[in-house]
Amino acid sequence: MINLDPFSIFVTVLYIGILYLFLNQFFFGPILRILHDRRALIAGRLEEAQKRMIQVDKKTAEYEQAIRVARAEGYRKQELSREEALAARAALVAKAKSDAEASVQTAKSKLQQQAADATKRLESEADKLAENLTVTLLKD
Repeated sequence: MINLDPFSIFVTVLYIGILYLFLNQFFFGPILRILHDRRALIAGRLEEAQKRMIQVDKKTAEYEQAIRVARAEGYRKQELSREEALAARAALVAKAKSDAEASVQTAKSKLQQQAADATKRLESEADKLAENLTVTLLKD
């Protein structure tokens, strides 16, 4: 049978109290402190990681904006070059057209002059042939 006298109950409660104080002081206390410190460290690192993520997002947005600006500038320069090339081409086409028209006009005027000269020569030769024919016919 179990002996339940007040002294043994008192000693048991005293042992349990001492064990409780000992475990709290030397076992549970350090473990709880380590867990608390670990939670604080994890929370600090998590906060630092979130700050870095925000910085990364900002840098990414800046980079993307810089790329958009550079791309727009490239497209603007490309369009400007294309417009300059089209203007130069149009100027060359206009000059070639005017040169061709001038050449055509020069050729037309030369042709008209040659036709007029040929008509005069033919008229003078026709007159001479008519005279020669008249002379030859009248002689016979």
